[in-house]
Amino acid sequence: MDIQTALLDVAKLVKTVAPIMLIGLLTSNFLFSLPQFRFILKPIEKLSRFANLKSGVAISAFLLHPIVGISMLSQMYKNRLIDFRETVIAVVISILPRGIRAMVLFLAPVSISILGFELGLKFITLEITSKLIVVAVGVLIGKALLSGDDSKQIEEYECKGFRIKETIKVFLRTIAIMSVSAFFVSILLNSDIVSSHLSFIPKEMLMIILSGIASTTAGISVAGSLLAKGVIDGKTALFAIFVSRFFHIFIESMRMSMPIYTSFFGFRIGIRLLLVHIVCRCLSIAIAIFILVIIDYFI
Repeated sequence: MDIQTALLDVAKLVKTVAPIMLIGLLTSNFLFSLPQFRFILKPIEKLSRFANLKSGVAISAFLLHPIVGISMLSQMYKNRLIDFRETVIAVVISILPRGIRAMVLFLAPVSISILGFELGLKFITLEITSKLIVVAVGVLIGKALLSGDDSKQIEEYECKGFRIKETIKVFLRTIAIMSVSAFFVSILLNSDIVSSHLSFIPKEMLMIILSGIASTTAGISVAGSLLAKGVIDGKTALFAIFVSRFFHIFIESMRMSMPIYTSFFGFRIGIRLLLVHIVCRCLSIAIAIFILVIIDYFI
């Protein structure tokens, strides 16, 4: 039964994600080629330049789609326009455009509509603030470790994006790896291994955390339902949502990020960059939880 459920989960994931991924990749590449879009990307490019990064154009591309940003970073790295050290710092700073994109397209509408304006706004503020702190650390590291020489060379570097044939090839490879990863993740989530070891957590929080581990939308939805019933307060709901998002990072990384990084950078480099990506996201959520606890303690 677990295998059948896992296969259904994979089919549902691929059916949902595949069209969006392909269309998003093609569309975002097209949009990025438009000269008008450069004005939106300029602030992030300036931040990258301040951090002595030559890959600001690629970091800005994460606003369009993570795949576009990663693909441009891989092109620059493979063409030896940037070294591995700069690639790592670029991945750290990319958490900001990634976060802004996710917030605008997904988290803000969902959290405000389900949790209410005040609690939803608090959730959004904590998300963005924590990411800004992580980015600030990345900028300081870049300032200290990178010389910033020849930055104009990359500023003028034109990333032409994928050709159609290469886009389809990377897309199919990513979907294949993602499906295998999602299968094993689903087997784990549908088993009793997780819940049987978490009996010490209050039932209401456990419901939010376990649902949020699999899906952020599910976690927020369960929290909203429990808030509406009056069985938990806003502080507890936000805390449980952030805890669920912390563990969701590992699920999402196995499903999505690992196939993408390894497809573009190869397994060895891809895994190392994936670990940087995971650490940055975990640190961001940990900071958000810390700020939440401090605010609730003093206010």
